[in-house]
Amino acid sequence: MILRPYQKQACANVARKLRDLRSVLLVAPTGSGKTVMGSALISNRVRKGERVLFCAHRRELIQQSAKALRKSSVGAHSVGVIAPGAPSTPSLPVQVASIQTLLSRGFPD
Repeated sequence: MILRPYQKQACANVARKLRDLRSVLLVAPTGSGKTVMGSALISNRVRKGERVLFCAHRRELIQQSAKALRKSSVGAHSVGVIAPGAPSTPSLPVQVASIQTLLSRGFPD
């Protein structure tokens, strides 16, 4: 996957902030490639042996994001979905979920 210059800059900014902070929120307009940028960032973290939670706010976005992450360098066998009706795969390093589902299942802050 080849990132556009603004995507590379956004990813570099997020990576820099993650050195000092536990979590970072990337906000970008519709069509800017947030999932592509997220995939690049997630891939780097997974290569370092870290776990990642990718959150979206709608069921369609959860499925779309999980599909995109599976097709990316993150890999098909590294992505789980936390959603009603989805199989539980807590051992996978990347989980895609909605905040509503996490709260309803009693996940910690």
